[in-house]
Amino acid sequence: MKFTNPLYEYRRALGYSQPDIVALANVSQSALSKWESGQCTPDGNTLKKISNFLEVPVSYLCGYNDYEERRNIRRAEIDDFLNNLDGHDRRRIISIIKHWEEC
Repeated sequence: MKFTNPLYEYRRALGYSQPDIVALANVSQSALSKWESGQCTPDGNTLKKISNFLEVPVSYLCGYNDYEERRNIRRAEIDDFLNNLDGHDRRRIISIIKHWEEC
């Protein structure tokens, strides 16, 4: 298993810095750099912490699936659903989602 770009790419896409992951995983900066460059792989517990923090499956971080593609499809399905609601229901659902995101 080669643990490389998915961590780097997803971390950057979400706006997290290396120090964010270092603090979460309680590891050194050099360990994270080695993970992101593919020189070594984190242990299972650390990998699980990172995947939970980034809200992606462990398998995605290891490059084993099409998580992003499926996530984008789901997002499109949700957009289609919202667009087909009448104005009142759509506003109400969007309000609930915004409230949930603030929690």
